[in-house]
Amino acid sequence: MASTNEECKTTPRPGFEGICAHFNVPAKKGARVSFQGQPGTVTTARGLTVRVRLDGMSWSRPYLPDELQWLDETPKAKEDGASSCTAHAPKTPALIGKAREAIA
Repeated sequence: MASTNEECKTTPRPGFEGICAHFNVPAKKGARVSFQGQPGTVTTARGLTVRVRLDGMSWSRPYLPDELQWLDETPKAKEDGASSCTAHAPKTPALIGKAREAIA
């Protein structure tokens, strides 16, 4: 029986969700960060880098998440080593139910 590439592939988590899980930072669009004392705003994510527009600049540059100081909030590491970043956590059924009640 021949092995296929499909069996070996692992699907990486794209964008902010993958960065949040890999670096344990509150990665999301619009997050406030600081690079070498200069504040800026996260504009997008590609692979394991985030693009940041530093205040006063007209374009964004790529940075590794561990190069940045995250100003919005710092996730607390769990004792078991799992990521505690909730920026992209799925909504619980209770919250979904409350949202549906609010709409109705």
